[in-house]
Amino acid sequence: MNDENKHGNRHEILDPEAFPDFVIRDRREILHLCKAMLDKRTLMSAYIDHDTSFVTAVLGISDDEQTLTLDTSPDASLNERAANASELVCVTRLDGVRLQFTVATPARAVDQGLAALHVPLPASVLRLQRREFYRQTVPMANAVSCVIVITNEAGEHRSIPIRVLDISNGGIAVLVPPKSIEFEPGQEFENCVVSIPEQAPVTVKLRVRNLFHVSSRAGHPTLRAGCEFYDMPRKFMAQVQRYIFQIERDRRTLEPNH
Repeated sequence: MNDENKHGNRHEILDPEAFPDFVIRDRREILHLCKAMLDKRTLMSAYIDHDTSFVTAVLGISDDEQTLTLDTSPDASLNERAANASELVCVTRLDGVRLQFTVATPARAVDQGLAALHVPLPASVLRLQRREFYRQTVPMANAVSCVIVITNEAGEHRSIPIRVLDISNGGIAVLVPPKSIEFEPGQEFENCVVSIPEQAPVTVKLRVRNLFHVSSRAGHPTLRAGCEFYDMPRKFMAQVQRYIFQIERDRRTLEPNH
């Protein structure tokens, strides 16, 4: 078990290119966020090689405001890996807002007699508020469809329709078919055709993040999978956002007092 999981502080790494409108590149604003994390002693998950992680925090900012001092892990082997990594991906929440940034070339340091890491001030920060990841339940009357295309060793293609339960800018929740396909956390499907009503179908990549056993209304056990988009085409994110806004507008017009 890594240091992060002991603290129950698991975060998912997102692709900033999928959220270009929410990437901060202004140095003054980035510095302001780092100072806020320092003042509030905000805990972060620092990922090594995008998988293993440890809990850290900003311990200080250099006088020239070019370098951050980060806390290390109690695990010496993790510190060794972090110090030899080409970069760390840091993910946290500050005042309920998700922040993610990459820092290059960590270097061993000492802060008040304790081991630490020095990293350069990040060049950009992904800043996502909760509403950017709002999950919209997919209504049957205006449903999103998803077809996963599987290719076997002989090069034969098999198309498997999957029911989409909800959708957000970050991914979809789907109902796993009982026999057609196996799902497990970390599994990737690179050829998925997602069709949003009144939009052109888009081929996207999905990564399974979690699985949940749930019961249907009839009491039958079913399996629900939470999947994230990765390497997502930018045009597709705009389609998702338009769809969510449209469903919300339709819902509000049906509510009383409208």
